[in-house]
Amino acid sequence: MSPPVISAPAIAAVVVGGLLLLVATVMALRPKAVTSSVGWLIIATFAYCIFGLAAAMQLRESDGLRAAAMQFLALALAVVLLLQYQPGPASEEAPRQGLASTARAVVWLTLLGIPPTVGFHAKVMLYRSLLSVGWGGMAALAMAAAAAGVLPALSAIGSRPPLPLRGARAVFAVVVIALIVILGIYPQPAISLAGLVQNLVKSG
Repeated sequence: MSPPVISAPAIAAVVVGGLLLLVATVMALRPKAVTSSVGWLIIATFAYCIFGLAAAMQLRESDGLRAAAMQFLALALAVVLLLQYQPGPASEEAPRQGLASTARAVVWLTLLGIPPTVGFHAKVMLYRSLLSVGWGGMAALAMAAAAAGVLPALSAIGSRPPLPLRGARAVFAVVVIALIVILGIYPQPAISLAGLVQNLVKSG
């Protein structure tokens, strides 16, 4: 039995997503600054969304669109949380706060797809969608890139603490952290939302 022919749009999306993922992952491993690494990791995560779209282009019945929507949700929540804190000064006497450090950790966890975050379920759904269209190699590449992202995350642990979160920023950060973790423990609302997006696109 011959392998299925890959459509031209799917090929284009896979190539773009693959190149973007490779470049972003390599760049995330190079810089020592936490802000640079997490920025490249955000770009790498966007490549996962492209992979999901490519799977949907290849096989309309796949969960590619739902995986892309789920991954985009995880990415959006991580970016929103990331915007709530700022890196601290280079001084060793930088003020410390558990909430700011927790926010930074949750950003890394959900971008890497580590439980208990919504990013974990987004990654699993994406891997399954790639395997469902017979793209085991792309699934392996996606998994390897996510594993490589752990290295800059470990470096971030020993970096200077972010500035403390105060007032409305602190309240908003707590809400977003709770949302990311709750959707990681109980992902059904996020999965249903992603499924709704998939149905809307397919019916459009």
